[in-house]
Amino acid sequence: MSRHVERNVRSLQRVLDQKSERNEETELREIMGRLTMDTIASTGFGLDIDTLGEPENAFCVQAKKFINPSAAMLLLGIVCPPLGRLLAKFGISLISSEAIRFFEKTVDSALQERRESEEAGKMHDFLDLMIEAEKEEKEKGKESKAHGGLTRSEILV
Repeated sequence: MSRHVERNVRSLQRVLDQKSERNEETELREIMGRLTMDTIASTGFGLDIDTLGEPENAFCVQAKKFINPSAAMLLLGIVCPPLGRLLAKFGISLISSEAIRFFEKTVDSALQERRESEEAGKMHDFLDLMIEAEKEEKEKGKESKAHGGLTRSEILV
């Protein structure tokens, strides 16, 4: 997994060098957040999303929606936490459903591609580890929830 981290750090260095050459101010909180997203996507799922080089790509936009809920929903969740659980029972989420669908689709796509690809086991990321654990459990005949691999929803959380 270190190769994924090294690639992202090189990308960070390139972006910071470019900003330095142009004498641009840099919001470190934002740029380090993008480095974190790139690193999680690459070490977790083998995805090269490059939010450092392209800050407004779909992954970054949806992550902002996921992380920064609307002010009204956030206030509602803070003022009355039990209301969040009640809303969830009716299928209403404090988090953008568009963002949730985007990440579900991304994870599903990454899982499917990896399972069908000859790259399975060669990316050295968390997804490889999960797929390998799933295969081992199936070989042992232990498909119970208590001992099985992670479910799709557990991967998303």
